[in-house]
Amino acid sequence: MQRGLWVPYTTSGLLRFFNTLPIQVLKEMFFCAQKLDAERAERFSVINRPAPSDTLQATALEDAQGIAPRPHWRLRQ
Repeated sequence: MQRGLWVPYTTSGLLRFFNTLPIQVLKEMFFCAQKLDAERAERFSVINRPAPSDTLQATALEDAQGIAPRPHWRLRQ
């Protein structure tokens, strides 16, 4: 099974990719219809860290539990 990120065809999704990825990577994704694998997505700061699909929910919960006790004012910076 092939995994990776497809370009999200919404205004906010496209803007995120345009503002984050180098133009040569964007061209490769658009013209070659190639996905962005987890390692490249992490390298270009599209994601914070990759997680296997079987541990994805646990990883997200772990991150959320780390964020929840923080003061709200710190989340807006």
